[in-house]
Amino acid sequence: MYYVCKNCFRDQYLKKVIDEEGSERHCDQCNSADVKCIDATRLEEIFQPVVDIYSPVNNFMLMEDLKEY
Repeated sequence: MYYVCKNCFRDQYLKKVIDEEGSERHCDQCNSADVKCIDATRLEEIFQPVVDIYSPVNNFMLMEDLKEY
């Protein structure tokens, strides 16, 4: 498992979730010690609805090509 702490985020909602559901340990992301951390897969559940809004871009134009328009 990969753990992240509330110090890794600025968003108040994410900090609250980590505070409520996390446990004190070492953060694998920022190396903070003895802070509330949560398994990163839990955050996947939170971010998935946002990720689902977007779709992969198969055909896109390069910036150089856009300058011609």
